[in-house]
Amino acid sequence: MLIETTRLGEYNYGALLQAYALQRAVRDLGGQPCTDESWPVTDVTQFLNRTYGVIRERFPSFARTKRDLKWRALERPRSFVTDKLDTVSIFGWGAKPRRGCRLDYDAYVVGSDQVWRPHSALGSRMLEFVPDDSHGVRLAYGVSFGTDCLSVANETLLRSHQRAVERFNYLSVREDSAVGMCRQLWNVDAVHVVDPVMLYEAADYTALFETDAPKVGIQSGGLLSYVLDPTARKTVLVQSLSEQMKKGLRSILPEDPCSVGEYFEDPTRWAYPSVPQWVSSFARSDAVVTDSYHGLVLALTFERPFVVIGNARRGLARFESLLRTTGLEAQLIRSQEDVGDICLDIDWASVRERIATLRRTSWEFLCRSLAPL
Repeated sequence: MLIETTRLGEYNYGALLQAYALQRAVRDLGGQPCTDESWPVTDVTQFLNRTYGVIRERFPSFARTKRDLKWRALERPRSFVTDKLDTVSIFGWGAKPRRGCRLDYDAYVVGSDQVWRPHSALGSRMLEFVPDDSHGVRLAYGVSFGTDCLSVANETLLRSHQRAVERFNYLSVREDSAVGMCRQLWNVDAVHVVDPVMLYEAADYTALFETDAPKVGIQSGGLLSYVLDPTARKTVLVQSLSEQMKKGLRSILPEDPCSVGEYFEDPTRWAYPSVPQWVSSFARSDAVVTDSYHGLVLALTFERPFVVIGNARRGLARFESLLRTTGLEAQLIRSQEDVGDICLDIDWASVRERIATLRRTSWEFLCRSLAPL
């Protein structure tokens, strides 16, 4: 089975964890999945970036610009792909599959994190590269548009893939609002399911980080701040929450060095944690404040009191959908005035029941989809 997911090469923690969870789920159902780690090259800029990336990987000693520091600092997350995922590379230096690569899979699975958000490689995430005579099952699991408000241009782009969508044997979406979008855009029905990460419970992820996370110490307790897009406003919000909760504030992400020289004085100071260490930081916190979708998912998974800072840049629809599903809309704040209204006394028994119901529906959808194989 071939899995097409979001871009793994950017080493986004949430993207990596959902890729791991989806591959594991397919394997647990008896499949032999491999995940495509490549990305089609559709324009000159992407071609130049790909070329630069290859040079950087082959000659790391020459990677000394500020642009390269992040790549160096992400060494631990990068290792998660090789250590935990079975991968294949479908695309090379163009928009079409590499010559000679295998395309005769029993099933093609697409999912999940914003894979159908309009972008230049959208056709590949709608399986348009699969031969017309293929008899493989086409399954979309928890695909996400990333938004429920499309521009005219993006709506036109999505509509242009009507035939590809109609060829899917099974279609499910991650956001409840996306069910209506599928009907509006293509007149097709979709099932609402959970993000792949939520297919598994806290104990499953505890087993993941128990052996790996201790390699580098992870602090316990306090208010964990996991903010992907820091701003002065968010800094004030996080500090206010820390004071209101009377809990020490800690961040899982390192700061960025001011210069190349500062980085090379002590590279370990700027290193990003591994994926197991990142997961562990949520499990070992007392509470969480985040503007990340998968930060929210992990707070729910480990049942940690949390606050979500609205992140319109990354798409609010996915936050609102999950909070609505779990009955926790009040945990979303958009301004400083909302901080005083936050209640961290969450009814976890009710939340657990809601998640269990949707998790069961999601597993049933997966089982039904892969049963013919």
